[in-house]
Amino acid sequence: MIIYAESNLVLELALDQEQADAARRIVELAEAGRVALVLPAVALSEPFSNLAYRQRERRRIIGEIQRERAQLQRSAMHRHLAVALAEISDRWDSLANVEDVALNVVAARLFRTAGLLPIDSHVFEAGLEYQVKYELRPQDAIIYASIVADLSGSAKENSQDRSQPELLGPDSCLP
Repeated sequence: MIIYAESNLVLELALDQEQADAARRIVELAEAGRVALVLPAVALSEPFSNLAYRQRERRRIIGEIQRERAQLQRSAMHRHLAVALAEISDRWDSLANVEDVALNVVAARLFRTAGLLPIDSHVFEAGLEYQVKYELRPQDAIIYASIVADLSGSAKENSQDRSQPELLGPDSCLP
């Protein structure tokens, strides 16, 4: 059985989000050789830009909090809030390092475990079409196009007619 995954699997694992247990199970099945895990290459690069965006947003928000903290610090009756905001800002700012390390560990694990689908001009052009046809974000359309192209290649090799894959959630494909 082949399980095609996308960038959410990577983020679920790295950030230990709600579907992390299902994602871990999929990777464990692949590591045990019970399934083949396949990811479009962009599915491993997209999480890095996603985290970078989140980190920039946090820094922006932290800047706003620090400006407000400076104002609260000026008032004797609000200094306790200023101290609390400083602690929250410091903790929130330290998330970037933790998330970066976790994402690097997950990416390294997936590079060892999963097959990667390349992106070429045909995949890119098909992705543009799928973006419009299915109202997908550009990254998701390219991921989908990569999977369709891989299935089409497999169909030619196996002389079987394969239809376009169905878009499923993480719990829908676990054995």
